[in-house]
Amino acid sequence: MHHGTGIAFILAIGFCGTVTPVSAQTDSTPQFLPVGLHAPARVGRYVRGAFQEFGNAMLGVAYQYHPDSAADSTYATVYLYPRSPEASAWSADSVASNQASAFKAVLDIQVRRRVYDQYEIAFAGRDSVMVRGKTIPGYRVAYVYRHGGAAAVSFFYVFVVNQLLVKVRGTVPAMYFAKTDLPTFAHAVAAAASN
Repeated sequence: MHHGTGIAFILAIGFCGTVTPVSAQTDSTPQFLPVGLHAPARVGRYVRGAFQEFGNAMLGVAYQYHPDSAADSTYATVYLYPRSPEASAWSADSVASNQASAFKAVLDIQVRRRVYDQYEIAFAGRDSVMVRGKTIPGYRVAYVYRHGGAAAVSFFYVFVVNQLLVKVRGTVPAMYFAKTDLPTFAHAVAAAASN
């Protein structure tokens, strides 16, 4: 697998970009939203919030989603972006696997930077979602990390929709791991974004 493409994307998103607030009621379309994907205004109990662009079409756009209840601090970020040119001929499974491998490699960087004290992969593997009778392949990773006295579980899902990708990230305190609906949201938003 070629990890350089995925790592470059993850690092670029982490270090650049400007936040452009957009209320869930507006129909503003970001400049770099990939044609063929969209960010639904609502997915289950989650409402679309602000978006962020990263300076060019290859890095796409990210949307924040949050529950409609102000009492719930859960949130997720949904990234919509195209495949890199060098990955355009790869199988969808290879693209998803490469993205997940690059993501896992960045976790070690986060430990070296002391963003995390330590982490442990809780689960990782292939995934998919059905859209209009068609299987959209993907990959999922969940990991537990510690920083200071806090422990949290972070989720990473990526789905490959032809030449486009839908990536979902979310984190919850470790004590809410068994109750979180972030995995369900990840599947639902990937299906809705590509529909």
